[in-house]
Amino acid sequence: EMRDRYDASRIVVIPNGVDFSRFENLPRSRDEVRKELKLSSGDVAIVIVANLIAYKGHRELIEAFASVAAVDTRLKLFMIGQDYGLADGLMAEAAR
Repeated sequence: EMRDRYDASRIVVIPNGVDFSRFENLPRSRDEVRKELKLSSGDVAIVIVANLIAYKGHRELIEAFASVAAVDTRLKLFMIGQDYGLADGLMAEAAR
């Protein structure tokens, strides 16, 4: 089978992930972090960890999130990643 003009049998997926085990014994508790982020006990934090690059879809996420958050104000969106020139525009979009 061919995929994008390449033999699919020769394609190998290399996982891109983060080993979270190093965060298991942090000195701060979940409740302390939620308080620092101004999250109430009923708030639901949604987090994207990805560099701020157009093809990562941050702008589309903000648009989709705005629709859902208008119905459920408990939802809070956090974006974490190195800025590649999009942060100001994304912040303006989020403010709208």
